[in-house]
Amino acid sequence: MFPKARNDYRISLSAKQRGIALLVMLALILVAFTTIAISRLSLNSGEQKARARTTQALIQSRDAIIAFALSPAIPNTFPPGTLPCPDGNADGLADQLNAAGRCPQQRGLVPFRTLNIPQPLDGTHSPIWYVVANEYSRNLVAPAPTTRNSSSTTALQLTNLPMAFILLAPNKPILAQVRANPLNPISSQAPQFLEGDNSDNTFDSYTNLRDDSDYDGVEDTQNDQVIGMPMGEFWSLVEGVVLREVGDRLAEYRRPTCALGYPWAAPFNIGDNTGVQTTFQGRLPLTNWALNCVGAVSPPQWVATHWGALLYYAICNAPGNANPPPAPCLELDGDGDNNDAEAIVMSPGLAFTAPPQARPPNNLTDLFEGENSSPVDNVFSKAKLINHTGNFNDLIYIVR
Repeated sequence: MFPKARNDYRISLSAKQRGIALLVMLALILVAFTTIAISRLSLNSGEQKARARTTQALIQSRDAIIAFALSPAIPNTFPPGTLPCPDGNADGLADQLNAAGRCPQQRGLVPFRTLNIPQPLDGTHSPIWYVVANEYSRNLVAPAPTTRNSSSTTALQLTNLPMAFILLAPNKPILAQVRANPLNPISSQAPQFLEGDNSDNTFDSYTNLRDDSDYDGVEDTQNDQVIGMPMGEFWSLVEGVVLREVGDRLAEYRRPTCALGYPWAAPFNIGDNTGVQTTFQGRLPLTNWALNCVGAVSPPQWVATHWGALLYYAICNAPGNANPPPAPCLELDGDGDNNDAEAIVMSPGLAFTAPPQARPPNNLTDLFEGENSSPVDNVFSKAKLINHTGNFNDLIYIVR
């Protein structure tokens, strides 16, 4: 009995030892997997932080360029909606216009000194690149500046969508890229920072096809992080500035300069900006603004040059009108506030393709939508939010 018991004990002890060894092995494997997981999590966290820094740099650059476009330094020469040239020689400044009155380089670095911001760098400390639509850059093609408004088209595209400008973050070098000047590359060194359509000499076609990942096991072919400024959003912002400029001049006209009312409108169907007595709706009277009000300050010349054919103007009262209609007489429908107005100015936004709107316009339906395309009833449509992909993008400014 006792020998058998001793043999059973030895067998039992050996099984315990094997069990302990197995537990130790499992523990070691668990520690190894945990170490790998923590390491990978740390790398993932680092990658996410780098992407966040890149996104911040792109947004900062975008906002600074938009701010420049909304407050040009020489408004009578360069109206709102004018974009700075890229920095093609890495000095931080927007390039000067060439002999043809255009930016020497359509693609270069963000001109951060011109924009008065720190140099924008992505998460790998590479500079942000900037591409401008030639049509919206500071061009002065003789004999007169190119007309710049929401009817202006552009050839610049990001993944087949028209853009006012595009920003690109290069991220880390791939595909044997060699960056001799990592912080200060000149425009011709774009292939060492950007890939595919973003680096070639077809300057109007760009793509947002970022495929980089440290963990997918596939060689990266394009790791540019890209954002663009769509034309619809860009021109809606610009139109807000234009309408406020005109609205301020109208407000000065009536209070206190010409207390009797606002200037007469110019008939829209005639095709010029000369105000006509007893005309309550049409174009702004930019040609004879002070006809009935000596000393009235007209809007700056760029309004007439770039926006005179697109803005619509409606009023209730005007100087010299013996029997003005009750004020306010203009009904604003759809803004949720049930407001009426004595005077409004309206801008059209981009032309829609369905139903098609022609630019330059043949009639009001080529400019405006809904109630705004037939305003003789004094009813206008006003939306708080503009749907750039829908079927309404008119902006209305109420003169107060």
